[in-house]
Amino acid sequence: MTPWLARVRHDMLKPALWPARDLRELLNAKKVPAAADVKALHAGLFALRDDDGTACDARLLWAKCLQSKPAHLDAGTLDSFGAGLDSAMNVVGHAAAGPASTRVLEEAIEAVLALEGLFNTLAASKE
Repeated sequence: MTPWLARVRHDMLKPALWPARDLRELLNAKKVPAAADVKALHAGLFALRDDDGTACDARLLWAKCLQSKPAHLDAGTLDSFGAGLDSAMNVVGHAAAGPASTRVLEEAIEAVLALEGLFNTLAASKE
């Protein structure tokens, strides 16, 4: 894996995936997530830091990452990851805006978890 992909995985995916997995486990165990659990899911996409330590959300961090992307990555796969990121941020933003139903939380969790598959496709892509 290239250093660029490793950075994307570490700086963008891990902060989003861990709280999504935790929430999925809570819902699978038929437990009611606390507000802090939903806030952690939101923070995984909306409270990140760039290389300079500046606060940013995942969209801005992705835009900054694209400025230094390796040439060998497929443009369509990059676009698909970006679209998945936008979708996840929209769904998670909606879920965190107020008391979310189990269905809304499940949609948010699935949207975030889908990023892992998109990232794996990106990591395997060639232009």
